[in-house]
Amino acid sequence: MAGIYKLYVVGGAGGYMGSDGVSPVEFMILVGVGSRMWMEPSYHNRALTPLGNVRTIIPEGPTSPDAVLDACLAFAPEYFAACPSMAAVRAEVGTREQLDFDGGAQRVAPSWRALREEARDEFARIGLWEAELTALTRK
Repeated sequence: MAGIYKLYVVGGAGGYMGSDGVSPVEFMILVGVGSRMWMEPSYHNRALTPLGNVRTIIPEGPTSPDAVLDACLAFAPEYFAACPSMAAVRAEVGTREQLDFDGGAQRVAPSWRALREEARDEFARIGLWEAELTALTRK
């Protein structure tokens, strides 16, 4: 069995200083686990499109510090259009539907490591929230 256990919400801070939560929600990154951990997008802003045909990524590991950055690069490349390596990565990824970082970023695309570094400043400006999912108990 595999299931979603965590999610990240990407969007804006609603209300005064974010007091109204996330608004607007641009997209969510669903984090699933089975025999391996994976991440997949759920879009709310229909203008966002993934890199190529990417529907899932497999991070380097469950504690990879770059997992969410990699997910944002793969699922919302529009946020990083100004990065010089984006065009090369787009060509290297082509029409793949899955990016597997378990063997390292170089295995995914030779230019990915450079893109990660170029994207860090923009990534730091993205509104990002994390939620661990727990079952709701009712009486």
